[in-house]
Amino acid sequence: MRRTSSLLLALALALGASACATGGGPRSAAAAPRPAPVSPRQAVVSVIVNGQDPDFGSPWVKGEAWQRRINGLVVEGKRILVHARRLANRTLVLVEKSGESKRYEAEVELVDYEVPLGLLTVKDPEFWEGLEPLRIADEVPVEGDVTICRWLDSGQFEEARAVVKQLRVSTHFPGTTQLLTLELSSPINASGWGEVVVSEGEVVGITTSSAEDTLPTLAAPVLRQFLEQAEAGTYRGFAGHGFAWQRLTNSALRQRLGLGPDEGGVRIREVLGYGTAAGVLKVGDVLLEINGHKIDERGKFKHPEYGRLYFDVLFTDGVNPGDVVDVKVLRDGARQDLQVTLQANRPDDGVVPRYVIDQSPEYHEVGGLVFMPLTFDYMRQWQGWWENGPLYLLVAIDARNANPTRPGERMVVMSKVLPDAVNLGYADLGALLVSKVNGRPILGLDDLRAALKAPQDGFHIIEFDPGQSASRLVLDAKAAEAAAAGIHQRYGLPDPQ
Repeated sequence: MRRTSSLLLALALALGASACATGGGPRSAAAAPRPAPVSPRQAVVSVIVNGQDPDFGSPWVKGEAWQRRINGLVVEGKRILVHARRLANRTLVLVEKSGESKRYEAEVELVDYEVPLGLLTVKDPEFWEGLEPLRIADEVPVEGDVTICRWLDSGQFEEARAVVKQLRVSTHFPGTTQLLTLELSSPINASGWGEVVVSEGEVVGITTSSAEDTLPTLAAPVLRQFLEQAEAGTYRGFAGHGFAWQRLTNSALRQRLGLGPDEGGVRIREVLGYGTAAGVLKVGDVLLEINGHKIDERGKFKHPEYGRLYFDVLFTDGVNPGDVVDVKVLRDGARQDLQVTLQANRPDDGVVPRYVIDQSPEYHEVGGLVFMPLTFDYMRQWQGWWENGPLYLLVAIDARNANPTRPGERMVVMSKVLPDAVNLGYADLGALLVSKVNGRPILGLDDLRAALKAPQDGFHIIEFDPGQSASRLVLDAKAAEAAAAGIHQRYGLPDPQ
């Protein structure tokens, strides 16, 4: 009996001590109840984007108005993270939540088409009731199943299974920045419109496009880096390395360059005249290491979490424009340690802008001749333009785009001729690269406008690059000026400013 009483007393004392440690006084943080997990339904919203694209064939008009429905992710600070490509040339952005039909007007707080990601805000406090941010994962899965979450037009919420095919480094249209990308496989219909991808209750990516059953997806580290920069209030974008490179898998080539049998590296074959590599790296350099990561002969390195990836991501993942990156190169037989300062990719750095978004195309018209800067948007008038566009334009882009001779340099193209008596005989000409106007070299529309103020003996003389369907045109300057009002009225051009 005494033994039993002693055991009971000891047990009571132990329970009392435990109660004092955990329950006597304020509840400790460790014992606090865990918050209920956020449902994707609370974090994913519908975004309705209205817009109107310019017409690069007739740059003074716009195409038909359109409306697109995409998905958005609620993030901290009462903002919505979206795939930015769908915001291009917008006129009005509306949002819906929880499958309801009520719409709220949204404002674009930040957009970066190079990534491409954007942030929306909604002023009406009613919109945020019942919505909660879903945590963005620190890392992403390299295999296994994930869930694609989206609101359908019908107001139903869809959760579809997808499989991770691979983790790779890729660009996302319209940008050219190399980013960490999940490649998913899913039979989901009409996808690639900014669907939110979830794994184990956390966001691992946002889709950016689709091809058959493949969904390229911006990986969570990219989303986090974008949001961290935005939160800091000093958004700098994402960097690019600014050079083209060649694999070194051939043993004879490697030996000729002076590489050891167990040494990796890639050869730099072109350095852009702008960007991160300009003024530091040279054609012929062999890139051996980046921030201590050794590069193999195929251009890959060993990522600590994700295995072998292409080195391009070392210029974007966890680093921002303005940061300094250490590189080791083999140059003229000697190994050198260098540093480059990261610079953001910009669409208009080259001679030919990669895209013109949220603004009207620039043009100038005289005597019915329409002149424009050559852009990739202009080239997209030809279906499969990289194969079907005018050959002389493709050759010129390849030869001149990478290294402008001055800031803002542009190739100017006479895009079309609006038939009029003043330009009789020229109506079937178009898509011609301009070389000179009135004897002055043309490296942009400002040059062209200035040259047109100085006709030669009363005539405008337009000269084109060799190898095209015409070498020069001549316009009577006074006749062209007199015809301006009639041409503008007939073809719907606005009067010149």
